Amino acid sequence: MDAWLQVLLAIITGVYSGIIASKYAEFRGLREEAARILMSQLTAKQCSAGLDIVSMSMKRLGHKKSSDELRKISKEYRSLANKTSMETSELGINLPQINEAVEMIDGRNSLRSRAFVLKPSYVFILRPWW
Repeated sequence: MDAWLQVLLAIITGVYSGIIASKYAEFRGLREEAARILMSQLTAKQCSAGLDIVSMSMKRLGHKKSSDELRKISKEYRSLANKTSMETSELGINLPQINEAVEMIDGRNSLRSRAFVLKPSYVFILRPWW
């Protein structure tokens, strides 16, 4: 009987650790997707929409603080992209001025860094029934 109990406990422990690993991997995938969206060359509207989708997924999975922080990042990115004034070149293409382009790149890198350090909700990760 003692051997059966050990086998049962080993199975339960293995399943529990697998659940923890899969929940953390899912959060990490969403966090990296948010950083990838910020690195891509999407328009502000597309980037904001993508970040909002990732934020909703994080909230659905129980990571409320990270979801709220990602929404703040999305709003800041939208405001960063909207405050640049565009000038028309001789080809008729609207381009940001050089100092604004540098500010946009620095701001985007700062937001991407904030997305990389989002933390999961460990309470959610350690509960196997959610």
